[in-house]
Amino acid sequence: MDLLTQCNEWLKERNFLAIIKALDTESDIELTPELSLVLARAYNGVACGWPDYWIYRDAIKVLEKWKDWGKDQAEWNVLMGISYYNLDQKMVALQYLQKALEERPDDNEAQYGIDRCLSWMKHPHFELPFERRANFFWQEITKIEPQLCKLAADGVQTEEDVSLLHNIDEIIKQAVGSISIDIGGNDNRNQLALSPGGDWCKFQELVFLQRKMPGNLKERWDCLVGYQPAPHWEIPIGENPNSTVTLKEVTGWLEKQEDGTYALSAYSDKLVDLVKNRKDLAIKTLKWLVNIAIGEIPRMFYFYEVEPLESPKAAPSFPLADLGKIWVEKGYELSLEPNYYFQHPLTYTTPVMKGEPSGIADEKQRWDITDGCTSCKELLDDYLSNSDKHANELIAHGATPGFFFFAPPYARGKDFDKNYDLLNKLQAALLEGPVPQPITITGASFGMVFWYLDFIAWNIDPVLQMAERFFWDNYSRFSGFQLFMQDAKPLIWDGDEIQKEKDAEKTIQ
Repeated sequence: MDLLTQCNEWLKERNFLAIIKALDTESDIELTPELSLVLARAYNGVACGWPDYWIYRDAIKVLEKWKDWGKDQAEWNVLMGISYYNLDQKMVALQYLQKALEERPDDNEAQYGIDRCLSWMKHPHFELPFERRANFFWQEITKIEPQLCKLAADGVQTEEDVSLLHNIDEIIKQAVGSISIDIGGNDNRNQLALSPGGDWCKFQELVFLQRKMPGNLKERWDCLVGYQPAPHWEIPIGENPNSTVTLKEVTGWLEKQEDGTYALSAYSDKLVDLVKNRKDLAIKTLKWLVNIAIGEIPRMFYFYEVEPLESPKAAPSFPLADLGKIWVEKGYELSLEPNYYFQHPLTYTTPVMKGEPSGIADEKQRWDITDGCTSCKELLDDYLSNSDKHANELIAHGATPGFFFFAPPYARGKDFDKNYDLLNKLQAALLEGPVPQPITITGASFGMVFWYLDFIAWNIDPVLQMAERFFWDNYSRFSGFQLFMQDAKPLIWDGDEIQKEKDAEKTIQ
């Protein structure tokens, strides 16, 4: 009996460990595409929750070597879908499973997986939610704290220090994916600085991670989100570490836009060639220069986009080193405290989407919004353009971007402001209740039919339970929850059904 036949027999017997022992990448067996498919099924079969959770990545790693195999592409797509599904990345899984069904329309396994994914979109659940990942991160950091303290004091000096940094990088990847991290210290305090790399959704993740830092570590460590101002730094030009530029060598211009915001452009002799040949790297370099001028988080909030110039403008300019002073003089706050930006969201107005709803439960939500506010513009922009990019990135880390909606119970008139009371009461129940929920409120918006409360849940299960209970106790009209995706179906809490159940309870009593 050849090895493939033997492995298929083990697969029928669900003897997954025997397959892994025979085929694991550490063995001397050269994996063929067929053997890789069997090994991927074994990895998915043997894992049983935490701590086996990461073995699903091993399945994906084995399969990715044969993505262009072509012989049995439907089976490959099914297994990629199953692996991503088990890894809590349901939206990625759905794409693979749909491809598998296109290639093999009678594939019951693919259809079952698709149905599960669509059901998950309506009522999400994670085996390893972001809150749990954050706790895992700090548990692992606590274990290696003595080595971190030495690294903060002495810097990287030995191969052990390099190995320690690699270990930290792996711990971070399991929690929030790839980010930049700096370890240092001053004034008898150690510092752990986490950079979102210009990604505002990643910033939201890191702020919650910071929030979960244990008290015993806070006694000796400061956890900072975003690079702090460092006006004396020299920034590498593009990908050349031997060529640098400083703030003193850059000239800036601020131009007021129609919406009241300011556009930032800048020029430096040292950046001209880079602007002409690799503008993407020139933009990256300029963003770094603004980071060290005013701090990474203020730069992301006020100047998410910047424009490097091939030649200087004729308009009055200023040294980029003075950007912070000029910005404050214009009346803006350059806070390095993340909560400031949650407390000062961006306001917006939007034209109502074309078309009239034929049925509330069947229509895409947010079609009716006229104005609102948000502290996570990326999610809002994605939703309006029917893109799921940032939502999928959050979901991949066990976080749930979503919104609650309800039909305001009070018509326009003297009682209309009571609708705001209900919205504020919902927010207070989530943030200030007996057990504050693992959630970040990212905004609110107001429409002609519904009002909305936007959020990112770091553990969606208790958040949904709390919200459903809130609407049960305080509200008897139409309400629900939806992922921050246009194509997601809403989870409906029907006010009529709630009222019927309440009446039934009264009858029993």
